[in-house]
Amino acid sequence: MEIWPAAKQGLLSLRERVRRVPQAGGRERLLYGPEMVVAVSWFSLATLLVTAFHESVEAWWVYALVNLALVTAAVLFSRYVQRCPVGLGNWIRAFGAVGFILCAYTELGYILPAIRPTDQDELLIAIDRWLFGVDPTVWLERFTHPVLTEVLQAVYATFYFLPVAFGGVLIVKGRHREFDATILTVVLSFYLSYLGYVLVPAVGPRFTLREYQSIPLEGVWSYGTVSHVLNSIEPTKKDCFPSGHTLVALAVLWCAWRYHRRSLLVFGPVALGIVFSTVYLRYHYAIDLVAAAVLLVPIAILSPRLASRYVGHAERLHDDPELAE
Repeated sequence: MEIWPAAKQGLLSLRERVRRVPQAGGRERLLYGPEMVVAVSWFSLATLLVTAFHESVEAWWVYALVNLALVTAAVLFSRYVQRCPVGLGNWIRAFGAVGFILCAYTELGYILPAIRPTDQDELLIAIDRWLFGVDPTVWLERFTHPVLTEVLQAVYATFYFLPVAFGGVLIVKGRHREFDATILTVVLSFYLSYLGYVLVPAVGPRFTLREYQSIPLEGVWSYGTVSHVLNSIEPTKKDCFPSGHTLVALAVLWCAWRYHRRSLLVFGPVALGIVFSTVYLRYHYAIDLVAAAVLLVPIAILSPRLASRYVGHAERLHDDPELAE
């Protein structure tokens, strides 16, 4: 009769020993970073999806095995990072998170048409017209200019570099706790936008509203090449709602304002440029941006709290204006 209480106590003790490992300087970390927990959760969900829709997904078991391999890789990756010095470990975490995000996005491009064959563009178009009385991408034609198009396409292409660059600033400044909150905020933004693509698949106004556009987008230098490359390497075409570009850009903007305000001079214009470019370049409906902004609120509230539990520190994050250089 005493076996279960003793076993339970032993499991709890083991969990605590595994849960936290000491780092240099007395700083503690969880054995598995929260961004990897999010990644593991996503790949587990993807496995459930391909299993549930196995009749529609060709070679579904291949995706299931790949997801299992990615889960294993995430666990091993986290264990390796914990053996690194904090600064180096955070650089590895940043690029590792990007790698897993790209894997998730690529897989989604293959399985989404099978599990969600019906697009919801008509619904999003109707919401835009109800909210604004126009099709925003068509209305913005009056501001179309080759130089502006060229600049915004270049800004749009910085999407994946933006969060890594800001994370790098925090690492160089030694703001490791702030980095923990930032990487979780950004990673949650990516994966929750992917969940939105599953729930509300849509291809976007560049395809559905093409007949309403009277002025083609043209650049002056490399717009056509950059646009073609992005369209060619982008595996997921049903990735409108919510706007992942907007959500991640706003997440970086929020973290910069909270943790390192001087960096807003650089990251602020780029982030806002990304947001504007999503509609100007006809990638997104306006409601996609609204949904992204709304979704950021719970992410911004929860991420610092979850990150604090992750590192196990009692000291609050540096969100004071005087501390946010």
